[in-house]
Amino acid sequence: MPFGFDTVRATHGYPRGGGGTALPVAILLIVSGCGRAPAPASAGARGPGPEPAPAWSGRLADGAVTERGRFVITSGPDTLAVEEYRHGDAAFGSVLRLRGGATIRTVAGVGRDGRIPDLSIFVWPAAGPAGGTAGTLEIDVAFAGGFVAVRRSVDGSGSVRERRDVPPGTLPWTNPSVGLLELVVRRARAAGVGAMTLYDAVGGGRVLEATVTPVPSDSVVIALPSAEFRLAVDSAGRVSGGVETRSGLVIRRDPAEAR
Repeated sequence: MPFGFDTVRATHGYPRGGGGTALPVAILLIVSGCGRAPAPASAGARGPGPEPAPAWSGRLADGAVTERGRFVITSGPDTLAVEEYRHGDAAFGSVLRLRGGATIRTVAGVGRDGRIPDLSIFVWPAAGPAGGTAGTLEIDVAFAGGFVAVRRSVDGSGSVRERRDVPPGTLPWTNPSVGLLELVVRRARAAGVGAMTLYDAVGGGRVLEATVTPVPSDSVVIALPSAEFRLAVDSAGRVSGGVETRSGLVIRRDPAEAR
């Protein structure tokens, strides 16, 4: 069965290499566990030392990018995550740096109808005491018809493949990526639907039912089983900010840079 994983890397600019592990629990708790004692404010949202991935290339290279910017997620005075994103021709990419040091890098193909046929994800855990990042997770995902094909590997030491039935049109989401939520909003508008199915490859392959409800004054509410995002959007579906209503997390979009 063709997966098309190497094609998405070459076409959209995702690096080879990486590897994987079971997801560090801290990543999954970034929204649902924000009540934990915070790290010192000086820690901020940082990466695991030097940026572990090479520069973007292909359709997400600097010269091919049509828009770039970043989202910032805060809880009170504390910055919990910073997501730098870029859009290219039929491609989306982001680097999500979580407080505590973990980094998630995503690249996805994006169809004109808002569907996402494939994506690749790298997760680098926070650097250990010696500066290493053992436990790096690499995930390749391909959506086709009524199923999703997934390949996971840990530190490049072999891979595990799985196939799971999902409704056609299922989109990926990684907690707490606002860039991917924005793609959910755009797909919902393009398809004229309010019920969406999301696949969380990083969160153990969970399938989540979501509803996207327009609200007057250019807003939408995305309701998930364990979270609800109220987002301000423009006519193109771009998210300018918002809140996760159950935890009080605040989302801010820094000014985008067009290219």
